[in-house]
Amino acid sequence: MGEKILIVEDDKKLNDGIRLALKNDSCLFYQCRSLKEAREILSGEDIALVLLDVNLPDGNGIDFVKEIRKNSQVPIILLTVNNMEVDIVTGLDAGANDYITKPFSLMVLRARVAVQLRNKETTAGDFDTVSVILATGGKRSAPKIPGLKEFEGRGVSYCAVCDAFFYRGKEVAVVGNGEFALHEAEELRNVTQDVTIYTDGKEPEFSREHPIAVNTMKIQAIEGDDKVSGLLMQSDTAAQDAEAPENSFYPVDGVFVALGTAGSTEIARQMGAEITDKGNIKTDEEMATTIPGLFAAGDCTGGLLQVSKAVYEGSMAAISAGKYVRHKKVS
Repeated sequence: MGEKILIVEDDKKLNDGIRLALKNDSCLFYQCRSLKEAREILSGEDIALVLLDVNLPDGNGIDFVKEIRKNSQVPIILLTVNNMEVDIVTGLDAGANDYITKPFSLMVLRARVAVQLRNKETTAGDFDTVSVILATGGKRSAPKIPGLKEFEGRGVSYCAVCDAFFYRGKEVAVVGNGEFALHEAEELRNVTQDVTIYTDGKEPEFSREHPIAVNTMKIQAIEGDDKVSGLLMQSDTAAQDAEAPENSFYPVDGVFVALGTAGSTEIARQMGAEITDKGNIKTDEEMATTIPGLFAAGDCTGGLLQVSKAVYEGSMAAISAGKYVRHKKVS
C-alpha cells in the first residue's frame, strides 16, 4: 500500500478537486471536512501528509497544527485564502511545513506535495558525516494576552522592519523586556517618536541605556473594534506611573510583540554544544559551535532575527564547514 494523504477542506468541490489533481495509484486518500473527522483519521491511520485548510467550521487550522505537533511530525501543508505575512508566519511558526494560497495552481500543488513526500523519504535512516550545520530556526514566543491573536494583522505585528511604515507618526507599543524588544523599539523610532516598551509585568533586561519610555505594568488585554485601539493595563508596585488607577487604558495604534525566541536548540544541547543564557546556540565569528565540526546559523544563534542575518550566517557556516571537511581529509 502507498502513502496515505489526508485532505482536510470544508469546501466539498475543492476537496474533491484536490483529490483528483493528486490522483495517484500509489497513494491512498482520506477526505474530511472538519477537524473532528481529521482527529479520528489521524488517531487510527499512519498518515504521510496532511493538506489542511486554515478556516474550518469547527476550528482554526493553525491551532490544529499545534495540536498535531504535540504528538507527530507528519508533514503539513496549509491551504489558506490569506496572503498576509502574519498569517503565513503564524502558520509556519505553529509547525506547518509549507503553505499554498487559494486560488492555487494544481501544478504547484502537485509539486509541493511531491517535495514533502520526497523529504519524508530522505529523512529516514542514519547518515555518516564529517560536519553538520544546524539551521533549525527559532520558535517565536507569544504572551497569553487576550486580544493578541484576534488583532494579528489588524494592529498586532511581529516584525518592526516589515511593518513600521504603517505607523508613521502614530502611537506604538512594543511588548517585551529584553534586547529584541529594545531593537524593535529603536527600529520603530525611525518612523515615530511615540514608542513605549511594555514589559507586561516583567523586569526590564536591557544591556544599555536608552531614551525609550518603559511601562512595567501587567497587560490585561489588547482592545479595539476593527483594529487595535489600546492596551488595558493593571497597575502594580513596579509601575512607573504611581498615580495610575488599578486598571488603566493606554491608547496605541499598533502593538509589536518582541519577546525574542525560544531557539530550537535541543539537538545541539543533546550533542553537548554550549547554549547561551538566552537559550541560543553559542557560536564564534565563523559560526562554529563548541563541538568541532558542528556549526550553526540563523535564528537558533540568537541576535537580530532577520532574513539578511540568517543568509549571511548560513553562507559563513557553509564556508567554515567546507574548510573543516577539507582539513579533515588532508589530516
